[in-house]
Amino acid sequence: MKRIKGITSFYEALEKFERMEIDLDLPSWQINGVYVWKLVRFTLFRQFRMDHGLAGDAHPEAKRLRKTKAQLVKEFPGRFIKRNPYRASRGKTDRIIIPHSRKHSMGDRLVDPISARAWLGQIEARSLVLDRTSPLDPAPLPGAADYDVMARLGWIARQFRRVRFDEGDKTRIRSIQQRLGTDLVTDGWSLDEQVLRVVRGFLAERAMYRTLFWKTQPRALYVVAGYGLEGPIAAAQERCIPVAEFQHGSMDRGHLAYDYRGWAQVPYFADHLLTWGGAWHRDTALPRECMVHAVGAPYIETSMRHTGQGCVRREKRLLVLSQGSVAAKLMEAVIVFSRLRPDWEIVVRPHPSESVSSLSSYLQSLGGDIGGLIQFEKETSLGQACNQASVVFGVCSTAMVESLLGGCKVAMLRLPSAGSYFQSLLDDGDAHAVQSGEELAGCIESLPKGSARSYFSDPVEDVCRLVEA
Repeated sequence: MKRIKGITSFYEALEKFERMEIDLDLPSWQINGVYVWKLVRFTLFRQFRMDHGLAGDAHPEAKRLRKTKAQLVKEFPGRFIKRNPYRASRGKTDRIIIPHSRKHSMGDRLVDPISARAWLGQIEARSLVLDRTSPLDPAPLPGAADYDVMARLGWIARQFRRVRFDEGDKTRIRSIQQRLGTDLVTDGWSLDEQVLRVVRGFLAERAMYRTLFWKTQPRALYVVAGYGLEGPIAAAQERCIPVAEFQHGSMDRGHLAYDYRGWAQVPYFADHLLTWGGAWHRDTALPRECMVHAVGAPYIETSMRHTGQGCVRREKRLLVLSQGSVAAKLMEAVIVFSRLRPDWEIVVRPHPSESVSSLSSYLQSLGGDIGGLIQFEKETSLGQACNQASVVFGVCSTAMVESLLGGCKVAMLRLPSAGSYFQSLLDDGDAHAVQSGEELAGCIESLPKGSARSYFSDPVEDVCRLVEA
């Protein structure tokens, strides 16, 4: 991919992007009654940064594991018959839940622990869960209906939707490309093709969920990672069904699924945002019309506490939290550190979207013979890994904040290509920023002992009461 010169930092790109969307009044842009900019801005901002060399693949393994259209067509009839949401909902239900695709065992069950608070236990019988899977997390939730059935029905219905640009739409698209200085081609789709595709998809998916909500008449819709779920959110809000989104990760300044600086109103956004704690969004311009509730994250705290029992902390053990989009720069810093500080044991923990083999091969290609100084560990739980290490090193992984619960000190690698994730940790003295592996080597013994208290509030047991009251 040809890189465009001129913009050299995340915040320079963010400032230009936000200034453009307000100058062109993009938040109010409608096609066929659909607020299109809400549907495309997150993806386009990432593509804009990639064009300037300020972003990489968020999930590098996902493309390798992506299913072909033939596979999807082959699987669809079985899912439609066995896990069809329309058939699973035989009547009214109290709530519908669209969980995260990433799952863990709780007791003797496989669940998404983020959304489980809205349906597990006594309320499960009156809840309809639309299970999401991904190539990286393909295991289905036992007994749940399948979100993918709704997505495929929406894809079929999308083929019959006709959407056309008027002259105002064409002018806006030309203006966007001129202001950003790039054609913004994403996955082979040009900007005008992307816009048409997402509008058609939104209209079709909203229609599918209108039917489901009419049939089930839920009192609330709960989602995890609401961006990409604008269709069901819009369908619920049309019927005055409250929508609640569970926090699933960082929501800092510049995360354009949550940060809407300058917007008067944000369409297709949840009515309630259930966060782990206030520090996650301290610098984020969340939609004014959204009610924010700090409900804690008891599953994270409990997991960190229980899995850490019996672990022995090693005083010179560095845990590196890799992450696809920043792995290259992080590994470069790790190699420098390993050569300067051979007295430290280094363990690299790949992100769930990364494989040990690919990351190990990449690391060796950067550093040649690393002499066994750097180990890889993926099977150990995060709680065990954090309770065995004394220092955690990363860029923007939420696991850095979680590691504070495990008693680790935290060093953050600050990169021009990344935003200021977890700036509040640095401002409060709970973590330390470094610019290189060399800098980490010089200060690792003097890192502050921090706390994650402002990131994890006291847990609220009955989150449904906040939303459905």
